[in-house]
Amino acid sequence: MSVAAAWAAAGIGDIIGTVSYRLQPGSADRPAIDATGKIYFGTRSASKGLGTGENSYAAQFDLYQQMGAATLHGSGGYLITGDPPGTNYRDVFYGTLGIGSPVKGNTLGIALDAQQAYLMGGSAYATLTGYFITRPEMTTKLTAYLLFGLSDGAPGWGVGLLYGWHY
Repeated sequence: MSVAAAWAAAGIGDIIGTVSYRLQPGSADRPAIDATGKIYFGTRSASKGLGTGENSYAAQFDLYQQMGAATLHGSGGYLITGDPPGTNYRDVFYGTLGIGSPVKGNTLGIALDAQQAYLMGGSAYATLTGYFITRPEMTTKLTAYLLFGLSDGAPGWGVGLLYGWHY
């Protein structure tokens, strides 16, 4: 693929709305457990091959366990994928396993993500992501990440910036 063709396939990703509820607070002998719902608003360009252009919906559970100064985290969920006209994507299971550790008041970590293939006979999705989290204020969180694809169904690489707010 030429550089021009690669840039032609670039564009904004989905905008994701997320709501989480803490089901169980964590302690030294039990993990914190959150239930999360997500809406992926279909803002990716279907004509550029970046997405379906349709909304998708997910439900997941997240677990966090302190291990000394580090935090082990995992997620598992189910994604109901929006289908554009003429295409029938599979709804898929997905998961994450990672570890983060404090560094000068911030968090540095790594996570492995995996997901079933959207199409029968297609490639599953697997990535390795390094991340850095800072909290400019008590109610905000800023996360920068660098992603590396581990499967044919994943992007070769990616960078991102996430902003979170809670009350």
